Amino acid sequence: MENIKRGLILLALMLFIPLTSAEIIFSQPNSIYNLGDDFDITMDLSSNIDSSGFFTAELLCSNGNIELFKSPNSLKQTETKNIQISTTLNSFILGDLKGDCRIEAKYNGEESTSQSFEITDHIDVVINLQGTSFNPGDKVTASGQAIKANDVPLDGFVEVSLSEIGLKYTNEVKQGKFQFNFTLPDDAPAGSYEIKAKAYEKDSPEKITNQGESTAIIKVKQIMKTLDISINSPSIIPGNDIVYTIIVYDQSGSPIEADIGVEVFDSKDNLFFKELARTGESTSIQLEQNATPGNWKIESKVFDLEKTTIFEVEELRKISSELNSQILKITNIGNVLYEGLVEISIGSVKELKEVKLEVGQSRSYKLIAPDGDYEIEISDGSTKEALGTTFLTGNAVSVSEVGSLFKGNIFLWVWIIIILILAVVALYLYRKLSSKLPLIKGKSTLKSITPTQQPASNQQQHTSVTNINHGTKEESVVISLLIKNLDELEKTNPEAIKVIDSALWNAKEAYAKVYSSGNYRLIILSPILTKDKDNTSRAIILSQTIERALNLYNKRSKSKIDFGISIHIGELIVESNNGKFRFVSVGNTLSLAKRISQIANSEILLSEQLHRRTVGKVKALKVPDKELWKLDKIIDRSQYQGYIKNFKQRQEHDSKHKAKS
Repeated sequence: MENIKRGLILLALMLFIPLTSAEIIFSQPNSIYNLGDDFDITMDLSSNIDSSGFFTAELLCSNGNIELFKSPNSLKQTETKNIQISTTLNSFILGDLKGDCRIEAKYNGEESTSQSFEITDHIDVVINLQGTSFNPGDKVTASGQAIKANDVPLDGFVEVSLSEIGLKYTNEVKQGKFQFNFTLPDDAPAGSYEIKAKAYEKDSPEKITNQGESTAIIKVKQIMKTLDISINSPSIIPGNDIVYTIIVYDQSGSPIEADIGVEVFDSKDNLFFKELARTGESTSIQLEQNATPGNWKIESKVFDLEKTTIFEVEELRKISSELNSQILKITNIGNVLYEGLVEISIGSVKELKEVKLEVGQSRSYKLIAPDGDYEIEISDGSTKEALGTTFLTGNAVSVSEVGSLFKGNIFLWVWIIIILILAVVALYLYRKLSSKLPLIKGKSTLKSITPTQQPASNQQQHTSVTNINHGTKEESVVISLLIKNLDELEKTNPEAIKVIDSALWNAKEAYAKVYSSGNYRLIILSPILTKDKDNTSRAIILSQTIERALNLYNKRSKSKIDFGISIHIGELIVESNNGKFRFVSVGNTLSLAKRISQIANSEILLSEQLHRRTVGKVKALKVPDKELWKLDKIIDRSQYQGYIKNFKQRQEHDSKHKAKS
């Protein structure tokens, strides 16, 4: 019993006696500190008994720890002492410590820990670009912000770099703000680039303490800077290929893939070839053996870039031979005049013939030899060609040109020349006398269309008699419009007939006369009608107006107007009396205009005479193998403005009239 009492007393003493002799209470630290920040924390140290000992405070971080504070202290029972730690969180104190940290304090075997806080060197950086896509040579302008992790605006520096093109410079950051601008190099390669902005601050030893960076993306556009044309050879033998490659380089000298228009012109500046070529890809153009010799050119244009490359087409002196029974045909298949001796072998006998052939020209020769089969060969001195075996007849071996009936008969040729001269003189005298005498009344097969009424193509038209009493010879322009499918249109398509009539009505505005001759519509522009000596301008504009009207109809209609237009200039004998106009064709003026319109296919063809009068005023393309020219466009429009204005006003008036009706 006595022992139980002692145990209870001991237990009571243990409950009422404090287990610890000291207590440590921390003040609240900030949640985040940047390197270089001031660090202040206070601790209240108290003890329930008299005590003495060292008070220590240690900084514990995720990557290490250091002793931050140590001092001896003596406390009396119930005494409280305030201990304050003030320092700067720099590299001298911290070394490499950072991350999640806390303060751990110890006194007389008692330990206490502060709340966790973060020590960091991070700076938040933001870049604001004025635009994202730039041309080489453009100025890039931007602004930005730099705020430390502790929400304090940075006063430091920013380093901006665009390493891919070697740009780098430094600027100040004040109150957390910075600006920068730079100019992109003119040869900056196209592509996307990363702009890096690194903000930082330094301590007194000029060592970087806090830092942060941000990036932004800009795009440099690809600009065509250089256009080039490469060819396989500066000199081409006809019959071979010219191989060209179009190359386009950007601002950095890198090739660009694109579709580029290409035109090839011969030595006479005629368009030979046109296409849309892919850059970097080779294109072959075969030159025929009769390609015109001289300097040819390849032209390419894109935007404000253009390039012309010259290459030479060499002269080719070449003939081909064809044997058909006893006839040997020799053709100049080269591109220059062939003139020289040709050796023709008939069996073992060789004959020499002097041959002179223009480009594309042929001559035929009859081979004669005693009856039998003979091996035929021909040589031009550089090449020899075996033509095979043929059966020949005759008395002796000879070669005679086919069609040379009068060859060698000089007296016959003299008489032929004298007769031709007399014929020319007689024709000249006849024309000279006929221009001064009144013309005998004659009849024309043309049907006139009076300009005071709508020239309906499908209406009955009266035949006019060209009774000319006192006519004069005038150089006149004749426009021939041939409606090749007129009979079909009159039966099935009245709308097309109206379009033709409406187009012809424009002739009235040009003070011209319109006549009908079967499927032809002949438009006469004579000085006696227009009061102008030169009517080529009126004819060009009037023809284009008619052509546009008919082509516009063909584009929107399934039923097409098949037509051809020609313009020719020649002499007519004309008379205008009491408002009536009469004329008679001199020579082939009308018939030639008609024949040219037969060749035209929904286009305007100019005769050689008309083309010579309009050189420099209009652009026309030569029709191959014919002395005709296709009208392309007007070069000098100044002299046509009056006519164009009248036509437009008339067309607007007709459009309004149709709308009202």
